Amino acid sequence: MTIKTGDNQVFPESTSVDTPTKNNRAFMVIGISVVSVLVVAFIAVKLINAYVFAPQTVVKDYWKALENGQVSHAQKLEVNPEKSPLLSNAAYGAVLNRPSGVSVNEGELAPEVDDRPAYTYSVTYQIGDEDHSTTTTVVKTGKKLGLFDQWRVYDPQYGTLEIVSATAVEINGEVQVKGGKFGVYPGTYTMDDLIDSPYFEVVSEPAAIAVGETKTMELGYELTDKSKEMVTDALRDQLEECNAVVSNDPNPCDLRIFVSPEAKFDFEWSVPTEPSDVTFTLVEGGELAWTFEMAEPVKAVGRATPKPGTSDLGDPRDSTQDVTLGGRISLSDPQKPQISVERIVW
Repeated sequence: MTIKTGDNQVFPESTSVDTPTKNNRAFMVIGISVVSVLVVAFIAVKLINAYVFAPQTVVKDYWKALENGQVSHAQKLEVNPEKSPLLSNAAYGAVLNRPSGVSVNEGELAPEVDDRPAYTYSVTYQIGDEDHSTTTTVVKTGKKLGLFDQWRVYDPQYGTLEIVSATAVEINGEVQVKGGKFGVYPGTYTMDDLIDSPYFEVVSEPAAIAVGETKTMELGYELTDKSKEMVTDALRDQLEECNAVVSNDPNPCDLRIFVSPEAKFDFEWSVPTEPSDVTFTLVEGGELAWTFEMAEPVKAVGRATPKPGTSDLGDPRDSTQDVTLGGRISLSDPQKPQISVERIVW
């Protein structure tokens, strides 16, 4: 459109052109910045989920806690942690040969657990000098702070320790329990009796338990030298009593010489008073007692001589008998052994 003036000059009509204002430019900068921040935040969350909160990271963290005896931390990483007196920092911290040399290998997508993603990782480790392998499955349980993936161990890495004992025992010198089955983390476990006695010793083989294994521990008992000396003394006393036998009346060694009931004889016996080696056998059935027996018999030599004035009733009679003594030592009261001795007749 043109405008004519009086002298016929023609000028173009002026038009207005929109130009960005300072406010518009500010909004553009802010918008770009926000988008950039969101993109960076999105990438950061992805990276953090991929490395810090990755399922493999949780598996490694879990096994590291087992290596260090940190039960409280390990169980925080489990979906359903088990309760057991042997699953505590104090109890597991005292365990010998906790897992070492742990290697967590690349995982693979596992079947979903309750419609939640899951990964399974193969794991190798050692208990002492023994190599072991297992698998550890983690499942996605939600989001942390609404942003970061949260994974938890779905199959806690337990074994089972079965304790056979009628009384309380001490595990690894730390925790007292009674007989039963207990969930435990992998490692080597020891067991001891709580009874202190100078007359017997407790023996128990350590149990090395790997993931998924069940081991049984049962206390064994052995007599101390002090108890064995007491038994030997009791046998010696009994043999000395046998040396003093002067009749056919009942006596500790059941020594007899068959003569006419009407005859009158003087009896005399010579019995070695030093017993041979003694064997001991623990009585089964829960009672703390042992039977014992001389390994070799002693030779008892006896003579029945007619009393003066009665020689017409018979000649002297000689007898040689093998005498084996045995008996029982009971420690129902661990501080007061009860010993009984008798002749064993085959």
